[in-house]
Amino acid sequence: MDGGMGVSKEPQIRQQLTKCEIAIENLHKSIAELEGRIEVVITPPTEKPKDVKPIESLVSLANELRVFVDGVSSAIDKINNLRNRIEL
Repeated sequence: MDGGMGVSKEPQIRQQLTKCEIAIENLHKSIAELEGRIEVVITPPTEKPKDVKPIESLVSLANELRVFVDGVSSAIDKINNLRNRIEL
């Protein structure tokens, strides 16, 4: 149902989700580039085991939003990791 507006909102939602995916990809590329450029002033990374949480089943849109949030969280972790390793 379109809420009486005559236009389905699904294409708009998908379009914005695609833009979110592209933005997250670009963010991760930028972080990797930054890490490469400052590698002479950062300590080597230390690998920490990640806590694996069970993934609950979600409807399609909610799952895509979860993927977006996971991408943002991963970027935050990478930036924090770089911040903690930098030696200035």
